Amino acid sequence: MYSEEEQQCLLANDPVSSGGDGCGGAVRAPPCEPRTRTHRRLGCAAILVSYAFERITFNSLSCSLYMFLNSDPFDWFAYNAAIAVNVFNAFLYMYAVIGGLMSDIWISRFKMISISYVFYLVGIVLMILLASSDRTKCSVDDVKENLTVLSFICSDFKCPEGKKPLCVHNKDVNGSSGYDEVWAHSVQALPQEPFPRNQCKTVIIITLVFIALGAGAIKVNIAPFGAEQVRHDGATVTRTFFNWYYWSINIGGFIGLSVLPYLQQNNSFWLGYLISGVVLTVSLVVFLLGRIYYVSRPPIGSVVVNIFKILWQALRNRSRRSKHRLNHRLRHGCEPGFNCPSSPTFLDVAKKKFGGSFHDHTVDDVKRFYWIILVFIALIPYWCCYFQMMTTFLMQGLYMKVPAFSDKGTHLQPKVPVAWLTLFDVVVVLLLLPLLDRVLYPALERRNILVSKFFRIGLGMGFAVASLVVAGVVEYERLQQLNLNSTCTQTIGTANYTYSNLSVFFQIPQYTLIGISEVMTSVAGLEFAYAEAPRSMQGTIMGLYLLSNGFGALFSAFIVSATTRIPSIWGPNDNNDMDKIVNRGHLYYVFFTMAAVQALGIALFLFIVYRYKRHLRRLDSVHGHPPQGIGGSGSRRGTINKYNSTDSLHTT
Repeated sequence: MYSEEEQQCLLANDPVSSGGDGCGGAVRAPPCEPRTRTHRRLGCAAILVSYAFERITFNSLSCSLYMFLNSDPFDWFAYNAAIAVNVFNAFLYMYAVIGGLMSDIWISRFKMISISYVFYLVGIVLMILLASSDRTKCSVDDVKENLTVLSFICSDFKCPEGKKPLCVHNKDVNGSSGYDEVWAHSVQALPQEPFPRNQCKTVIIITLVFIALGAGAIKVNIAPFGAEQVRHDGATVTRTFFNWYYWSINIGGFIGLSVLPYLQQNNSFWLGYLISGVVLTVSLVVFLLGRIYYVSRPPIGSVVVNIFKILWQALRNRSRRSKHRLNHRLRHGCEPGFNCPSSPTFLDVAKKKFGGSFHDHTVDDVKRFYWIILVFIALIPYWCCYFQMMTTFLMQGLYMKVPAFSDKGTHLQPKVPVAWLTLFDVVVVLLLLPLLDRVLYPALERRNILVSKFFRIGLGMGFAVASLVVAGVVEYERLQQLNLNSTCTQTIGTANYTYSNLSVFFQIPQYTLIGISEVMTSVAGLEFAYAEAPRSMQGTIMGLYLLSNGFGALFSAFIVSATTRIPSIWGPNDNNDMDKIVNRGHLYYVFFTMAAVQALGIALFLFIVYRYKRHLRRLDSVHGHPPQGIGGSGSRRGTINKYNSTDSLHTT
């Protein structure tokens, strides 16, 4: 049996009953092909599996990128490496908007994803070449080999001489204590010439741009493309797809954050990135093999152009609005000084019935677009906090005591990967998401308690604030331990870090809290983006959702960059000892600042929710019920259904 859409598709391909171009007639594209339900679900499976493999590659890259830049042989300063990671994520997510637009108006999602894989693979190959030199450290104790490739692609590369001692105890410095005295004692072992820092910037930037172009376009198109496969199987099947979609993200994340970081930290970045490249190739092969099962629709256009046309027409015809509002008041007997419930708004004057040139539903789509944008803006501070897992959290962990897998052996004994702390975020998501979806939310709904998307978003923001506060407290205690106890240097990857006696496992609470916030805010935000998106701009709306991620990462880079101008936050910029940047500074000020920014973000979000509810009540007075698509604060059971009603922001 074929669905209604498939029967229409068969008729569209019939040259007698169609205009000859199939699939809608307005867009020149290959004829659409009917797909059985089994085929569509096999297509979904191929999409989810390929995306899980892609997530393995991306997570193994993103979790180690800070260490890769901060380590030998590139030796970027701590804050420069953090800024680079944030800017990389910002560019990736911002490009997603362009990728979404192109798939809406120019090229099918299948072709867009396939082309993006090519850019992705080029970037990974460049990363492998850059990492091919990390098997040999730049130090007097090592033979300078395997640097030929790096010297070829980075013409400005220099190999520093010398390295700092592995362990210096405070009591060795004439009974004195504190990091200053330890540094004064250990500096004698360092070379007279300053270490070259921040190397290979140009090549690294080009490499990250290629990766961002590939990963960004895949990220924005893969979810709508998968949802297209089951669009006509009902809201329940679509919701199930999104649950599995989020699981595939976190399964890939779990593997990418567990196995590969161990190899990168304790073996070599080269081996870790090589395996990542192989995994990405497998991801591409699986995606292409699923081609025979996919429902692949041609671009149907985007209303983005119409948005600007409607805004311009509303602005040009704004004088008509006063006239229409006055006539409306006289017709309905509205008292002066009070809003008439159904009086025309600013954008309504672009409608045909008010003298404009657009259909009512087109203008209503733009109104929905306005509220979606406001919610996404309120999410920017949250993403600023979220991206600390890849930068400042990791930076903090490198200067804490990282245990080895065995107490026996030398300082080169394999250590617990610092990136493994991120797994607590992934595990929380994997465990909490099905628990909430299958147990807690249904139990609340049976008691007529509906947990809205807006409530979950706001609650997740609160957990993000708690995570940053905990991180600040841990950092304060780390610095106290650094000054009171003996100071040693641990080898992590290809770099040495002066650490305090505080165990890196004290970071577990902050990673756990950010994981809880992700289950609430990120998942609900994704559901909101899809539920609110008109069909003609789904790719664009998903791109704008990711754009809020990008602005969050860019905001994080701005905060870190701004704080580098404050000496009390970051230590002295010493070429011969990068540890002083973190150990002589006060990183907890950065954490507390970001927590305060997120607290202000919560206030902004609550204000937007308040205004949004007023907008819904106004629509109620006009239509008697919220129009289709206005379901942003609907219950969890209506996450993907565009026809669900909305409820207030509450819980017990």
